[in-house]
Amino acid sequence: MKFSNILTKYLEILFTAQGDMAYASAPKTLAALAKGAANLKMFMNAGATAPEWAAGIKFGSFTREMDAATGDVNITGVGFKPSLIMVMNASPLGTSYSIGWGTGLGANQGYIRGTTATFMPEINTQYIGYIIEDAAVTKYQSYALAAFIVDGFTLSWIRVGATAAGTATLIYVAFR
Repeated sequence: MKFSNILTKYLEILFTAQGDMAYASAPKTLAALAKGAANLKMFMNAGATAPEWAAGIKFGSFTREMDAATGDVNITGVGFKPSLIMVMNASPLGTSYSIGWGTGLGANQGYIRGTTATFMPEINTQYIGYIIEDAAVTKYQSYALAAFIVDGFTLSWIRVGATAAGTATLIYVAFR
C-alpha cells in the first residue's frame, strides 16, 4: 500500500465530520478538533494544551453593599480568565452611574461617570467605576481592577466617607 493511501485512510479515521481540524496533541501525534457551532471562536484551553471552541463573552451581575468595607472582592463564575471587562452600575438611589473598563492595571483601565444633574466623561487610569450615593460626593464606593483570575476577576474597593445605605447592582461583560 502506498504511503499516500495510508495517510488518506488515517485522516478519514481521524476526521469524521466536515469542518474538523487537526492539531498536535503531543509531539508527532495528530488529533482532531470537532468543528465548532455557529458563532463560537477558537481559544486555547485553560491548560494551554489544546484548542477549544467557546463564545468568549460572559454577561453577569453582582451586588455591592454601600456600607461594605474597603477591600478586594473576587467576582467568579465567569467560566474563563478574562482579558477585558466592562462594568456598568447605578447608585441605589439612582443619583449616579458609571461605565468602566479594564484590560489590566494602571493605564489600561478607565471609566465614564455621571449624575442625574451632570454627565462627566472622564478617563481615569486608577479606577474603573464609582457608586456615588450623595450629590456632594462625600459618600461613595470606588473600584479598580486588581487582577484577572481563572474563573473571573478581582475588584479592589475603596469606601469613602460615612457609610451609605443601600445595595448597588453592577452588570459586567467579560471578554476572553
